[in-house]
Amino acid sequence: IAQHEQYREPLGWMCDLFGCAIPLRNDASQGIKTLTMVAHAIDNVPDQSDQLRIKATFMNQASYVQAYPVLSVKLSNKDGQVIAMRRFRPQEYLTNNIPVDAGLPARTAIEVFIDIIKPDTPVMSYQIDFL
Repeated sequence: IAQHEQYREPLGWMCDLFGCAIPLRNDASQGIKTLTMVAHAIDNVPDQSDQLRIKATFMNQASYVQAYPVLSVKLSNKDGQVIAMRRFRPQEYLTNNIPVDAGLPARTAIEVFIDIIKPDTPVMSYQIDFL
């Protein structure tokens, strides 16, 4: 219920009375496209031949703070078959100095780095989705 704008204000009043907190909006989990990928790249990790580094910049284009999304990363081979897939929670891709609970501010971009073990099969493409 708290994910729908029309219910947030009444829920806020109830939480003021009962001492609860309303969770941050999570548009990605509702299929709403207010998070956009600004840039992304995949490369080898320097001095780590068995690892790949994904660098991604995404933006909250909404006029409100949102929860950081779960990032789904899929790696594919030359035939387009998925050879590896993993979901990363915000605690796994944000640096320690970014408070996850504060959320991604409105109209703000963030750059993240994700290091992964290189699959045995060569990676020819990758896909990042917001969940």
